[in-house]
Amino acid sequence: MTSPSPPASPSACTSPSPPASPSAWTRPSPPPSPSPLPNHPEKEHERDDFRAPALFVSIFIAIFAVVTQLLDATGAISLSTTQQLTMWLVAAGLIVLLWIAYMICHAYVTARADQDHVTQAPTAEAKADKQLGEALAAKATAEQELTAARDQLTQARTAEAEAKEQLGEALAAKATAQQELTAARDQLTQARTAEAEAKEQLGEALAAKATAEQELTAAREQIAQLLYQLLQGNLADRSDQSKDESPGEGEDAWVPPDKFKHLDGAERSVATKEMFPDGCCLESASISPARDELTDNQVYQCRVVDANPALKDCYTVVNILADHKPDTATWPQYVLVEFDDLKIVPYKTDRNPIRYTLHATGVHLAGQAV
Repeated sequence: MTSPSPPASPSACTSPSPPASPSAWTRPSPPPSPSPLPNHPEKEHERDDFRAPALFVSIFIAIFAVVTQLLDATGAISLSTTQQLTMWLVAAGLIVLLWIAYMICHAYVTARADQDHVTQAPTAEAKADKQLGEALAAKATAEQELTAARDQLTQARTAEAEAKEQLGEALAAKATAQQELTAARDQLTQARTAEAEAKEQLGEALAAKATAEQELTAAREQIAQLLYQLLQGNLADRSDQSKDESPGEGEDAWVPPDKFKHLDGAERSVATKEMFPDGCCLESASISPARDELTDNQVYQCRVVDANPALKDCYTVVNILADHKPDTATWPQYVLVEFDDLKIVPYKTDRNPIRYTLHATGVHLAGQAV
């Protein structure tokens, strides 16, 4: 006999359900089906625990009666017909009593299980309501999380679009940079080509310069040789005459250019080309130590010939103010020269109202950088 289902609890009828989300209104959930009576495994286990001993004892009693009957049949024991009947009746009675007790126990356990179910039904319904509320709350939370996830997905897509745009700009910038790099490499190649050409031109210019210097040196040597050939006879005669003359007596015929003839008595710095526009030829062997007529200082005097054709190879003396004699060992006997820091100093004498003396700090070959 089945027990009637328990009435619904007041809480299930009066308690309002939690507010459903908008999606719940669009898709209502189906009504819950009536739940069957719950199974009680622990009660079934109690019945099984009693049924096993009852079955075991019944089998044991039956085996005992059968073995006793077999022993009597074989003559091992002697039982009368009354005893045998009594034995079978007792065995049958015990077996019936055991199964009656098992049925009573089964009915008791079933009744207690139904009573427990009736007692626990409101509690189970309350738990079901609570679980339903928790499920609805979890659903609302899940919908909120779903909305947040959708927002995040939208933001992620927006960020992805921005990233793609930035990537496009970066690729465009990269392409521009590669073009600029290619142009820079081309310019570098052109610059290196121009540098190679410039180096080649510089090498040619240096070679031309060396050739020009060699030609200039050869020309100087030729000019010196020509001057030597032209002046050899005259200077040799004047050298013999000047041995008996005091310094300066053989130079009366030489006069400076016109712009230096009317000085006020002060010394003046001049260039060799200003004093000797046509050049001057040094007699290398004439360099000798002496005393300056004006300052009485130690100097080195040298004779130079003015190449001005109007003066007809007149020579003059230049005083070189130096502690050591100029090194002219490798120079030809007659060579074109220029003087360093050349100065002209006019002064008066008894024989000639105005005379001129030339001072310098050094001498070098004409056209040679100092």
